Amino acid sequence: SILALKIYHMKEEATRSDAALAHREKCQAKLEVLLEQKSDLSQAIDQLLADIESG
Repeated sequence: SILALKIYHMKEEATRSDAALAHREKCQAKLEVLLEQKSDLSQAIDQLLADIESG
């Protein structure tokens, strides 16, 4: 998914040893937002499936 690709590449940027500290910190903050979005999306899908199952 697009979200998975964003997470992968943001993690790469956040851990680059040749990048400036400010850049790595900015990427780490963005990564945390992306991971929260992934969690929220997973919960929403689980809730949708539960709602469909219960009618």
